[in-house]
Amino acid sequence: FNVDETASYWKKMPSRTFIATKEKSVPGYKASMDMLVLLLGADAIGDFELKPVFIHRFENPRALKNYAKLTLPVLCKWNNKAWMKAHLFTAWFTEYLKPTVQMHSKERIPFQILLLIDNVPGHPRALMEMYKEIKVVFMPANTTSIL
Repeated sequence: FNVDETASYWKKMPSRTFIATKEKSVPGYKASMDMLVLLLGADAIGDFELKPVFIHRFENPRALKNYAKLTLPVLCKWNNKAWMKAHLFTAWFTEYLKPTVQMHSKERIPFQILLLIDNVPGHPRALMEMYKEIKVVFMPANTTSIL
């Protein structure tokens, strides 16, 4: 399995436009920096995709006002910066990844997986010793975009 995050400033305007400089720098205007993060993952073959994790700045985003979070095709998490934090990743690892993959592999093969993740502070090193059935391998620094 391999998992990684991708982020989007979903309200941010493009930095290169045909708007005049005077119009672009209106007094009292501040560019919106609303960000959301998705954690995506799948197995090496590609036949089993993990449910994405959606991380937003607010616990109840206005865009999802009339939706029940449990019915969405994503796992909803939140923190004030909309970043993947170590406690969110550890909770996802123990509460979602292990049980889901264990149930999936029970039908086919013994439960043994290799999890490849990038080397960022949001992915704690303590995951390597958490379960003997899950071997966590951190990729070398600055290789995620190359690989």
